[in-house]
This record gives sequence, structure tokens and C-alpha cells, in this order.
Amino acid sequence: MGDKNNEGSFCPAADHRSTLAWQRLGLERRDPVAIQILRERGKNAVYRLVGAGDGGGDVMAKYGSNEMLGIERTVYEQVLERVAIDKLRYYGAVNEGPDASWIFVERASGVRWDESVPEQCALAGRWIGSLHVAAAAVISTVPLPDVGPRTQLQRLREIRPIIVNSLDNVAWSSPHRMVLDGLLVALDGLEACWDRIDEICVGAPVTLVHGDYRGKNAHVGEDRGDEYFRVFDWETAGIAAPAVDLVRVDARAYADVVRSAWPHVDLAAVQQLAVFGHVVRNLNAVRWDVIGSLDSELHQESRMRSLGRYTGRIGEILRELSRGKADERYRGVG
Repeated sequence: MGDKNNEGSFCPAADHRSTLAWQRLGLERRDPVAIQILRERGKNAVYRLVGAGDGGGDVMAKYGSNEMLGIERTVYEQVLERVAIDKLRYYGAVNEGPDASWIFVERASGVRWDESVPEQCALAGRWIGSLHVAAAAVISTVPLPDVGPRTQLQRLREIRPIIVNSLDNVAWSSPHRMVLDGLLVALDGLEACWDRIDEICVGAPVTLVHGDYRGKNAHVGEDRGDEYFRVFDWETAGIAAPAVDLVRVDARAYADVVRSAWPHVDLAAVQQLAVFGHVVRNLNAVRWDVIGSLDSELHQESRMRSLGRYTGRIGEILRELSRGKADERYRGVG
């Protein structure tokens, strides 16, 4: 787990709530020499425990509701602990009352993954391919949400009435109304060709998907001459065909890794799955801007600009789906 804000304030470690929780793990671990406060938002918090990890490395402590941390904890304990793949050290979890808990994970070293660097995208493709193959063997018994095509279609259908009700109840300016009308047209078009999406996914293996691979959730680096790709923040994870994780990676590098286990998942299939991955990424982005905040005046202009961009991207995806083939232009979009 990396620290997303290196400018967080520091405080003494003694008697800090994260230190006390760390000590309750029951392990013979060194105490942190300082605590960096990376996030304290409501009942959720993230801290960096300086020097507490193996070899004097740092540990990331996440605190939140069991509902919020449940998926991430399940991934670490029931999937990543069972697969032979290079990963961050998971130290464990402790409960904090009946409804909240802490999880402790090694802090990721290296630098943020740069999606514009081809070598790093190839490295990501190889690591993600190895993870997908390994996780597919254990995922059937793991209680993670299904985030496949059926779930994504339901999410699409949840977005539409929110937009329609907003158009009926709020006096939107003409430019903003045009954005929302265009988004509705794009969503209608996407649902109309959902059979094509089902075709893309029907023969694909089901595995663990992270759901949000991007620079803020992954680091790259080198250890004794070997490159590595380290991933954290698994709260959006689930079980699905591996489409959503293929949006920003090198398709050929991924296909080369999975070919021995999944002969039918060749380069063309990976590119097809990535198209659906773009569908998911853009739908998730639309949901983020629409559900619970569409009518808010806060950041309304920037929200409308974002929705306009997502509408354009969905339009490109629709044209790609209508042609029935993937295109290298889509790597890095979404």
C-alpha cells in the first residue's frame, strides 16, 4: 500500500490509536518511531507507521467500517495470501468494536506507475496476467461481489432514472441540459448493444479483478535488478472476466502470460475484453458524478465537463462495438 499524500503531518507514535491497534496484532513487531497522518475523514483514516515493518520498513494502517474494509480484507486474506505472486506483505487485521476494524499492509516502495511509459505498461500486463491466472484457481470459494456484465448493466440502468428525474425537477441551464441529454442517448445506445458485450465476456475466464488500476494505486520499481509492480487499495475488487483490469496495460504482454493457462485468450480476445473494460471504467466514472451529487451546485461546472468527456468516450466505445473488433487506439483511454 502506498501513501497517496506524502505531505501528511507527523505525530508521536506512543499511544496513537494506530500504534495501539498494531500492538494488538499479537506479533513480535517493532513499534513505529512516528505516525504520518495521511487521511482522517469522518470515521475513515489512513496512517503510515514509520519503521514498524519487517527490516525497518513502513506499514500502512487503514481504519474504517467493516463494510468499507470488508472487500479489501477479503482480498488480502482469502486470495492474495493463497497465490504465489509477488505482492505487498499483509500483516493482518484487528477488530475495533463490532462495526469497525484496522488492516495493516506493507508500504509500497518505488514510484507511481506511469501509464504513458510502454515498459511499465508491459510490466503491469505481465503481473496482472500472472495474478489473474493464479486467482482464477481459488476465487470460486471467496465471498467477493460479482462485478461482471450483468452487474454493470444493472448499474447502467440505475444511472438513467437519476438523470431523467434531475432533468424533470431541476432548472438546468441549456448547456448543462445538453450534456445530460447527450449522456442519456449514450447510455441508451450502450444498453442497446449489450448483447455484444455479453458475447465478448461469455468465453472469458472468471477471476479476481482489482477494478481501479491506475497510477495512484500501483507502484513500480527495481529490487536487485528485478523490476516489480506492486498494487494496493483493493476496495473496488470483485469477481468477473478480466476486462476492467486490461484498460491501461500492454495487451500483448498480458496475452503472452495467460496463454499457457487460457489458450483461447489470445491477443485479439484481450483487446476485445479491454473494450468492455473501457465500458466499465466510464460507467463507474459516470456513477461517481451522478449518484448522490448530480443536483449539487458544488463543482457543477467541472462535473458537467467530466460527464461530457465520458459521453464522448462512450460514443467511441459504441462505434468500436458496432464494428465488432478491438482497436489499439483504446489503450490508455478511460
